[in-house]
Amino acid sequence: MCTAINDTSKIHLFGRTLDVEGSRGENVVITPRQFPFRFLHEGEIAKHPAIIGTALVVDNNPLYYDAINEHGLCVAALRFPELAAYHDKKADAINLASFELIPWLLCSFDSASEAKKALKNANITPESFSRDLPASPLHWLVGDKTSSFTVESTKDGLKIFDNPYGVLTNAPEFPTQCYIFEERGRPMLGDLSSSSRFVRAINAKDHTASSADKAESISRFFHIMSTVNQPAGLFQADERKLRTEYTACMDTEDLTYYFTTYSCRRLRGVKMKNADLNGSTPKSFPMTQGECIDFLN
Repeated sequence: MCTAINDTSKIHLFGRTLDVEGSRGENVVITPRQFPFRFLHEGEIAKHPAIIGTALVVDNNPLYYDAINEHGLCVAALRFPELAAYHDKKADAINLASFELIPWLLCSFDSASEAKKALKNANITPESFSRDLPASPLHWLVGDKTSSFTVESTKDGLKIFDNPYGVLTNAPEFPTQCYIFEERGRPMLGDLSSSSRFVRAINAKDHTASSADKAESISRFFHIMSTVNQPAGLFQADERKLRTEYTACMDTEDLTYYFTTYSCRRLRGVKMKNADLNGSTPKSFPMTQGECIDFLN
């Protein structure tokens, strides 16, 4: 379970929580412009904008959970249990496996409007990333500094929804989440269900004071995300004791990926501009670290 936010206030920030049982070894990963992304049905993209985000790297191939490209287009994948449905390859469509959607969008487009237009002819196929990593039931939040939209692949096909709230959680379907929020009149719900987090994140995003100061804005974003954080074991799904494994905030102006983890709440960052963006090998930065306590005496 997860929550993603596209904040288009004074400083554009995009981020998410990842709520799982524990780390799989994911890192912050910069993929430079000349790393060849090979797609199962759509060939290869050999040159593309540089990308930074959280990914699990297997055999030098990054499996991105969320990321931003150097033009400020952002995408996050969130679990969509029991509702996600993928379909066999279609002759008249752009065919992408679920794990390919993030890199394909970030390799191909500079803006949310361009990505949204292209996805109208897309089809999500059911292939797995690897034998050990089967396809997950997902839906996606896509955003830039001007707009957000949600992508859902269900038994009825691919659906794209304008997302005026800039918020996405998990099930039910996005239109139902919006209906719940609009009908309940912005209550502050107390539990950690998807619908409660959806409402709480919108409330926090809309009512916390924004600032043009960069440090204050980043701090505000993490405070907003803290309203949906999950301590280990407080919420269980399918007998899994979930926890907020990491919280991420992407600054689309200076292309910095900020994060905290469950075991270390110290704010850390990776700057895309400080890396070699013209290379061909992804660069990983470890997220794991024990809690950092700054003793004052």
